[in-house]
Amino acid sequence: MMEEVVIIKDLLEKEIGFPLAIVPTLDDLKSKLAAYINYLIINDFDKLIFILYRIDVNENKIKLLLQNATSSNAADTIAQAIMDRQVEKIKSRKQFTPIIKEFTTEEEW
Repeated sequence: MMEEVVIIKDLLEKEIGFPLAIVPTLDDLKSKLAAYINYLIINDFDKLIFILYRIDVNENKIKLLLQNATSSNAADTIAQAIMDRQVEKIKSRKQFTPIIKEFTTEEEW
């Protein structure tokens, strides 16, 4: 589980351009991300839109999630959508990454 947290954290840092603290769980990572998103909502909304575009979070999905959110704040909802998208990307990359065979000097026929 910790390995998954590190992979998602590294991917997020690369895509959002903001360092996130090393945390033990996905919930802790989501909390750190939500705090940063909340900062962006208040101080740099254009940058938040750019990040959502860069990560490829569907705008209509965000709107729907925000309309249907009952107890969580907007930053938590957006953070969860970003985390979900990152997990999708990781799964997709694993699925479509070719299996590399060990190098041998023998020809395969």
